[in-house]
Amino acid sequence: MITHAFDLAVNSWLEYRLDSERAGILTRDTLDLLHFKMNVAQCLVKVNQSVAAKRGRPSMSPEPQRAPQKHQIQDLVSLEG
Repeated sequence: MITHAFDLAVNSWLEYRLDSERAGILTRDTLDLLHFKMNVAQCLVKVNQSVAAKRGRPSMSPEPQRAPQKHQIQDLVSLEG
């Protein structure tokens, strides 16, 4: 089981490196294996997290709208692989 997880992580990281080279991303801007694994782990942890419901009385003023957050290419590539 452990060797399977290791092979999966390394193969995904190698594919990430090839995709970043094809996209013209500099080598210094790509993640190394450790940071790639940490990024994938953080994404997997956040997948099923729900947003906490607001507590208390509703206010009469409209809620400010948030600007959509831009994802880094590392997040997108790690989810595709």
